[in-house]
Amino acid sequence: MKKSLAILLLVSFISYTALSQSTNDSLINTLNTDIIPGKVPTYYTPGNIEIATDLQKTITSAINFYEGIQSNKFHIKLAVLDSVQWPSTWVPYGFVFYSDGWIFMNTGMDYGNFKKVYGLGKIYTHLDTELKNQKVTNAKMIESFYKVYAIHELGHYFISRLSNAKPPDKWTNEFIATFFSYSFFKNYDQNSLKEFELFHKIDRDFYQPKYSTIADFNKVYMSMGVENYVWYHSNFYFLVEALYKCYGREFLHIYEEIFTKNSEKTFTTEDIIQLIDRDCSGEVKKWVNSIESKTNN
Repeated sequence: MKKSLAILLLVSFISYTALSQSTNDSLINTLNTDIIPGKVPTYYTPGNIEIATDLQKTITSAINFYEGIQSNKFHIKLAVLDSVQWPSTWVPYGFVFYSDGWIFMNTGMDYGNFKKVYGLGKIYTHLDTELKNQKVTNAKMIESFYKVYAIHELGHYFISRLSNAKPPDKWTNEFIATFFSYSFFKNYDQNSLKEFELFHKIDRDFYQPKYSTIADFNKVYMSMGVENYVWYHSNFYFLVEALYKCYGREFLHIYEEIFTKNSEKTFTTEDIIQLIDRDCSGEVKKWVNSIESKTNN
């Protein structure tokens, strides 16, 4: 299974569909892992029960939240692996991903490695200052970062397996997974959401992208490099924040109604903007204009 480094470095925010569930099962069967039974069976590297339990609790809580407002039942497994057991030939350690019924999470990393993995080499001083001002430790920010993205990965599972939606492009596929996570944390743990936002605010405001248009994201996608790709996701967070203010959690149902699986209709980016902006007073168009101006000036 050979993938370019560019692709491997960017699966932290996407559904890694190249792997089958049997491949994932086989991997776990070859490892010496401990197991936490439950609604989300959790397999983890021995010695990491605390983080495995915490992630299992968060994912289970998200499942309970969404099963309480829709009829579909979730069936997913969780792997929490350290750098030794991590499937590095699939994805570099430090990233997280969803793959065919499994969510793969790492057991954490120190701030120095986190900055390297997520491309903060030129802007980390701004993040350091913001963390200090908000009295948030870098360890707490990293913890919240991974917890929120765990539910983003659960969102990919939900959209692909359980929902009636078919995302029309890469942009909509990514931001709806972030909306899924945001909607849950808005109701479950707003402190983690705020700590998660700290990273994305700094990344949005201080990184200088090479690519910034929706067309670029859909076309170049994972080949644009880690820093630029993460910058898009940082901006998606603030789009999702605006959508939640407009529609609340009902936006998931609206998304399913607009981009239904049984439809053969194709959508341009302008179509999508107009459709999701219909009751949002131009906020989506404003957001698009704002990010695209980063390389159009």
